[in-house]
Amino acid sequence: MKKLITLLTVICLLTAAVAAFAENPDAPFTLRDGITFGMTPDEVIAVEGNRGCEWETERTRAFTFTTLEYEHAMDHGTPCELRFFFLDNALVAVKGSLETRDASYEKVLADLTGFLGEPAPLDPAELGNAVYAVDDDGRPEYGALVFTSGTVKAVLERDGDDIEVTFLDMASALAR
Repeated sequence: MKKLITLLTVICLLTAAVAAFAENPDAPFTLRDGITFGMTPDEVIAVEGNRGCEWETERTRAFTFTTLEYEHAMDHGTPCELRFFFLDNALVAVKGSLETRDASYEKVLADLTGFLGEPAPLDPAELGNAVYAVDDDGRPEYGALVFTSGTVKAVLERDGDDIEVTFLDMASALAR
């Protein structure tokens, strides 16, 4: 039952985004509850709330991100970690992490494929500096897959006991 609920969480993250984008390709890519790339931290907090969030500054070779991290139960009590990445006060990436004890990689892959189409093997070079939102050392896990929808890329990877999905705004300064 927990696995089903966790998969529903991932589907909820994707459904609004894909439906809105498919309906109007010029509309901003909407993630969950109306969150779109370019929003300020205050706008994201207005949607997600201030409960249990932590601010961090993450330095990479390319950028210094401000991240807003939620390590709370989401959607029907399913454990999930959400990280929002900001550059110059604008949302440029969102990363969701699920534990494999709560979710099936194969089911998440099938759901993403159903929403975004067939993935390709990830070539980290195609992400430019956005690779640092996927993995802070710039080296995503071997076997990571990438889905592309307009100027948005979604990277799916297994990282130890976690399944991670990162949505990247490739039209932002992050991708340069």
